[in-house]
Amino acid sequence: MSLLEPHPVSAAPWLRLLHSVLDAQHDPCVVLDPRGCVLLANRAFVLAFGVAADEVVGRPLAEIADGAWDVPALRVLLRTRQCEPVDQYPLDVDLPGRGRRALRVNLRPLADEDGYGVGWLMAVRDATEARDGEHLAQIVTDAASELVTVHGPDGALEYASPSAEAILGYTPDELVRTGFLPLLHADDEEEFRTFFEGISREGRSGGLAYRLRRCDGSFLWLGTSARAVRGTDGGVAHVQMVSRDVTERKEAEEALRHSRWLAGIGQTVLTLRHEINNPLASMLADATLLEMEGNSTEEEREMVRSIVRQARRIRDVVHRLAERKDAPALRRVGSTQLLDLSDTGPAPGDPRAR
Repeated sequence: MSLLEPHPVSAAPWLRLLHSVLDAQHDPCVVLDPRGCVLLANRAFVLAFGVAADEVVGRPLAEIADGAWDVPALRVLLRTRQCEPVDQYPLDVDLPGRGRRALRVNLRPLADEDGYGVGWLMAVRDATEARDGEHLAQIVTDAASELVTVHGPDGALEYASPSAEAILGYTPDELVRTGFLPLLHADDEEEFRTFFEGISREGRSGGLAYRLRRCDGSFLWLGTSARAVRGTDGGVAHVQMVSRDVTERKEAEEALRHSRWLAGIGQTVLTLRHEINNPLASMLADATLLEMEGNSTEEEREMVRSIVRQARRIRDVVHRLAERKDAPALRRVGSTQLLDLSDTGPAPGDPRAR
């Protein structure tokens, strides 16, 4: 016979004994018959959930507290014809006068000495405060990694959150006195001004990534979300900004762009060496022969020598391009990335490199 089949004989003696034991427990407990009706509720259950013992005994658990316990997940657990215990099952219940509570339920099947099922023992623990505490801790952690600032419509910094010190090295008061604009990277200043003016003048929201100088002089990338806060007159009274350090992400993006750029240079070099060097070699050979002819005038020989010099210069540039695919040969002019091909002497392997 199944463990949870109803016992044909009254269970009153064992129930009275169990009642005495459970009343000494601090956790709310109820004993249910196999159909989910309450056989007893201990003192902790009555006090914790604001019910009277004589109002719950004999009634289905699903009807107690205006149906607050009529939870599909709990019904499935109670109807399961298995003997395995259930530990710390999460259950959210809307209790009258107490709101939504996060409960943890432990279930134990009850059987007599002959193996007849007589019901379930259900112990309940209210974990709402613990869950809320975890949620609050997460909020605090998130807030510590974000810089919240409030700016006037003119851009003046009016407030900085305490996280300013961890992110930028400035105390909130120091940052307010300094302001954002003096700390902006020169290459990002114009873009930031345009971004801020769009928020403060048009009352819209948006996001931007830019570089800001830390207290130690180094720069970090901030990813900022900004929104306009309107006053009672409908105009923009403040601009609220929430910023996060995105330096690692930007550096990874830059490294990826850099590797793709260098890969493009490599392909370009292969093309140049094939399409330029071959005809260039023929041009140099022909020019050298012309230079050696004795019946040319001095003016003609000078023109040939000029052709040879320019052809060799082109050859050297192509060679340097092939040799300088490393990062030190790169530089920026504004937002444009350039490869430095300035002449620093004969190319390696050139007979003049001695």
